[in-house]
Formats: sequence, structure tokens, C-alpha cells
Amino acid sequence: MTDTSDGRLCPSTGLRLVPSSSRIVWRVARTSYGALNPPLRDPADTSRQRWGRWDPPGVRTIYSAEHPVGSYMETLAWSRPTKDEPAEKYFTDAEPGETIHEAIAAEWAIEGTMSLWSVPASWREDRNLYGLELPDAGWLVDVNDSESLSRLTAAFDLPEQLTLADLAGNNRDLTTNIGEWIRSQQLFDGSTPVGIAYQSRFGMNHRCFAIWLVETGETERIEILSEAQIERADIRYQSAARQLLVIAR
Repeated sequence: MTDTSDGRLCPSTGLRLVPSSSRIVWRVARTSYGALNPPLRDPADTSRQRWGRWDPPGVRTIYSAEHPVGSYMETLAWSRPTKDEPAEKYFTDAEPGETIHEAIAAEWAIEGTMSLWSVPASWREDRNLYGLELPDAGWLVDVNDSESLSRLTAAFDLPEQLTLADLAGNNRDLTTNIGEWIRSQQLFDGSTPVGIAYQSRFGMNHRCFAIWLVETGETERIEILSEAQIERADIRYQSAARQLLVIAR
């Protein structure tokens, strides 16, 4: 469950805030990019579906989680099993009662390739697990709080109350616009938010953070505390894969 005991309601914006306070968080990222080099989002890009959930235009955003398992689950989300359907809907030579998953698995077995819903070893070999320390000062907006949801609904003049399902959905136009609006707000102490705190869609026990990096040329306020290769035997990696119903190679 999201802990709001360390936060406060901002009297200027009506948003629920939690302090950055040098929090230790975990991030999985490609070694070719490093921990603090996400893509800069082009304001001219009209297609945001491939953007991160809270990416504002013209900004670089890093995503992290309170625990390594949560970080693994967020970055392995692409590998989850998809909806199964009758194979005869797509293949004329399908066996009676056979599903798409069964047909693909059988074909791959013949070809000697990886089993279905497996995460290839190359995925973890290309990435590291980073331990980061967030800025000692500043505030994150807890978008899962009911006060924040109410304020965002009013700010965007939406016909219906925003829900957690809306925030966790795939409408990137909505969530990136929310991220852009939140980043533009001036808080009660004159500062602007450093990022967003939100709940993982994979469980209330995983709290996540989207942090907006400072402008190019300035010193980053986030410290890299550790970086480690992702080992197949890492019980946190395996736990994330098990909960997502995939096989971690």
C-alpha cells in the first residue's frame, strides 16, 4: 500500500506530496545508456504511445522502484503472456481445439528455439541493476492519492473522475499530459515537483518513482550508489519472473 504518512497535502496545488528525502531506489537500465541517460522526449513528437508513462516533452525521465523486485517487474512487463485464442482463427492447419499459444509452442519446439514466455539471457546481459539515491530536497507528487486524483480531474476538466485504472492504462496521451502538467506546478514552498510517486500496476506492495532530470549542463542531483550485473540466479530477478508467469533465462 502507498504510504502517505511521510507526506502532506500541498495547499497551493491540492496535490498530495511525499518528500524525496534521499530515498534509495532501484532501476534496471541498459548498460549502453547507463543509469541516468534516458531518451529526451521531442516536443514535436505527436505519437507518444512508446513514451514512458509520465514522460513530459522536452524532458528526460528515469523510472525506478522502491525494491529491486518491483524494478524487475516493471521492466519485464513486455514479456508477460498475452491473451490466448483458438488457433483455427488464424491458422488453417490448426488442430481441433488447439490454441495460438499451443501452436506457437509446438512450432518452436520443432525449431529448437526458446520455450514460449521466456526472457532471453541477452535481455539481462544487456542491463544492470542500479541503486540510486534521490535528491535530499524536493517533493514527489503521489498521483494515487484521492486528493491528487480529484485535483487532476478538475485541472483537465474531465467529464468523469480519474481512477487508478486510468493512470495504469495504456493511454499515453493522458498520462504524459498529466506528467507535463504536474511538472509545471509551483508548490507551496516555491519549488516544482522533482517527479511522481505511483503504485505499480502489478501490486500494491511495489511503489514506483518517475524522476525528471535537471536541465542539460547542470549537475544531476541523483547519486549512483551501486551497479550490478543481472545474474540469472538473483532471487529477486527470479521472483519477478515467477510473478509475471515468465521464465527468466
